[in-house]
Amino acid sequence: VLHRGDALQEIAQWLSFSYAKAQANVELLKQNFKRLAETPVDDPRAKSGFGIVYPLPPAPKKEGPAEIVALRVKKYEEIAARTTRLRCAAFDLFNGAGTGMAHRAANHTAWGFVQAVTELEDYRRGSPIGSKAFRVARECESALFGSRAQAKERAIAEALAMAGLKPYSAALARN
Repeated sequence: VLHRGDALQEIAQWLSFSYAKAQANVELLKQNFKRLAETPVDDPRAKSGFGIVYPLPPAPKKEGPAEIVALRVKKYEEIAARTTRLRCAAFDLFNGAGTGMAHRAANHTAWGFVQAVTELEDYRRGSPIGSKAFRVARECESALFGSRAQAKERAIAEALAMAGLKPYSAALARN
């Protein structure tokens, strides 16, 4: 969503499109969700998957003045530490701390993997910037279109791969 003042209209259009697409593919979605709930995921595979969902940034370039290199390294270390915290938080949710993770459909399954990321991105992460109303709007936008949405897209793609299924974009584009 571009910040042109018509974000709400764009969100409404996107939600309408997504709903229509889901309705047209409801049987495929049901089959895939069932498969995710039936696909066991052990701890090493989950940790590996969270590494894909929350990738580390590229290592900083070492060329340039020492002060610039030091700033790059510091920024990289901050982002890497934050990424590691996200991975650990997602794994903790997956490993039982998440809502509903004791349910057999979520307990150490590909579905639980997706739900751990969704819970982390939509309900557990806060924003330290701006007023509460601004933070809520920013977090909602990020959850639908920004970095949080991208993390959830990577999570569903990884879970589908765990279950031996094709990503939604390819599967739904056929219909």
